[in-house]
Amino acid sequence: MKTLLLTRHRAAFALFAVSLAILVATPQSHQPQQYIVTDLGTLGGTVSFANGINERGQVIGWSLTSNNDAVRGFVAQGDEMRLVRSLGGEVAQANGINDGGQVVGISQLPHIDQFHAFVWDGSKLTDIGTLGGDNAGGRAINNRGVIVGSSQTANNKSTHAFRYENGTMEGFSPSGDFATATAINDCNQIVGYFFWRERKEICSFLWQGDTHCVLPSIGGRATFALGLNGRGKIVGVGDTMAKDTEHAFIYDNASGKISDLGTLGGDYSEARSINDAGQVVGFSTLYGYKVAHGFIVEDGKMIDLNTRLRDADGYEVESAYGINDVGQIAATGFVGGDDVYHALRLDPMRGSALTPGAVSLLILAASGAFVALAENFRKRRRG
Repeated sequence: MKTLLLTRHRAAFALFAVSLAILVATPQSHQPQQYIVTDLGTLGGTVSFANGINERGQVIGWSLTSNNDAVRGFVAQGDEMRLVRSLGGEVAQANGINDGGQVVGISQLPHIDQFHAFVWDGSKLTDIGTLGGDNAGGRAINNRGVIVGSSQTANNKSTHAFRYENGTMEGFSPSGDFATATAINDCNQIVGYFFWRERKEICSFLWQGDTHCVLPSIGGRATFALGLNGRGKIVGVGDTMAKDTEHAFIYDNASGKISDLGTLGGDYSEARSINDAGQVVGFSTLYGYKVAHGFIVEDGKMIDLNTRLRDADGYEVESAYGINDVGQIAATGFVGGDDVYHALRLDPMRGSALTPGAVSLLILAASGAFVALAENFRKRRRG
């Protein structure tokens, strides 16, 4: 037994040394990351749209059904798209998913023009209600099962952000006026935006426990926080000082610094998601065009995802709404014409620059418990 353990540790150490050598020898900054496109299809209609992705690579969003007669939420695993049940109405969409596969979203009620937030665990669908008003929608769910979104209050007098846990929905608003929550991480940090009546501005907030802070702007009077990673970094979109110009931003809660991420040449960009490695995805208009392209931000530079696709003739990525820690991206792209676009999953190629997830796996090779995992990873790289 001692010999076997010693052999395993030696093998792990040797593999770790090789892994470090690979990391040191590979000129990662000169090898742009490329992506393989997986078309996730539709639920029978001509259009589907991706809203997010979890660490298992499951993509969620919405799709038109057969004959384009209804809108339904979906969850896609691999290249198979599965219907997410609705609350009975003709319109529903999935907005968020956690690593356990729990899906949250918004669904129309049957025979009435009202919408409620829901959570679906793959078999059971739960209407989580409202804050007393007619309408509510779920935006995100963390791995603790805490859901955030927005809901109308009693008599539909206002709309507040909500936090739902253990069957109880709690509303909150930094100013008492309109507010919506857009994302939550596993530390129960919540981000969103609200209308600040006294300043006549739309401001973003970071809420944790009983306290909140208001994010700075990038020059204008409106800031919308849309994504949050596990390290408290926030992304979104805000007005700049220039007229009719809105840019994606990133905010570092630790330093209190907000940075304008720029555009792909146009006057509008929007950051939708950030992973724990700090990779940001979203979409931006192009110079001289109204069309948008999906982007990823690497080392502070915004890059058109369409320049990074491998063997993807016929696809044009127009938005990216989610990125996980392995670097997989939930995107939407045009397919063969202006009126047909599908949800896509972009998988990083292992032969190009190492993703943060790949680096983590190499480091894990130092432990004998992960020798098999690291060996499989090494074989994939050789293949």
